[in-house]
Amino acid sequence: MISLKKQRDLEKRTVTLINVFRGRMQDRWLDDYADLAVNLEWGVAFEMLCDQLFEFDIVPTEEELNTIARLGHDIGINPKYWQHWKAK
Repeated sequence: MISLKKQRDLEKRTVTLINVFRGRMQDRWLDDYADLAVNLEWGVAFEMLCDQLFEFDIVPTEEELNTIARLGHDIGINPKYWQHWKAK
């Protein structure tokens, strides 16, 4: 079981990452992902965010990509969700 402190950390980091893309993605989608994150669905929110970034050719900056990789690793997400950007 994940500690409450770890849960809050993953929630905060996921919501922070989602908000980085405001203005580059539709707010309604980002709001949905944030709702998932605050309801302990960080992995689902993270995967959906990455899928939509890829789908709409939104390429994260190097700093954003580093944040994505760290958070994805900490959540336990398969690196396939962000590794394709490293090749660009």
